[in-house]
Amino acid sequence: MEALGVTAIATVCDVVKPEDRARLIERTETELGQIDILVNNAGIERVRRFEEASEADFTDTLSINLEAPILLTRAVVPGMLARKRGHVVNIAPGLMPRLLKLFGYSGVFERVMDAEQAQ
Repeated sequence: MEALGVTAIATVCDVVKPEDRARLIERTETELGQIDILVNNAGIERVRRFEEASEADFTDTLSINLEAPILLTRAVVPGMLARKRGHVVNIAPGLMPRLLKLFGYSGVFERVMDAEQAQ
């Protein structure tokens, strides 16, 4: 990356833990500056028969694949709105894109940016 003139950092983050998400954002902004692009790509997919899946299988999957991207996006969107620019990319396994849409997350960022720019 450095040979291409790009600065990159690696940070371990358990996206389910609020303190890890906060540390991720803080380190990124401290070392690289404002966040213009957020790529939500953490995810799990446990393949089991429905009746064999545990409650933890469901809650872990929803926490990592649905809740974490929403909370990370909520944390960085205010800065993007203030700068009137930014991108959020969601990479989700299996059924998660449909669940994101069901919960109204898909397209939220675009609607927020459109509303802000209209003012």
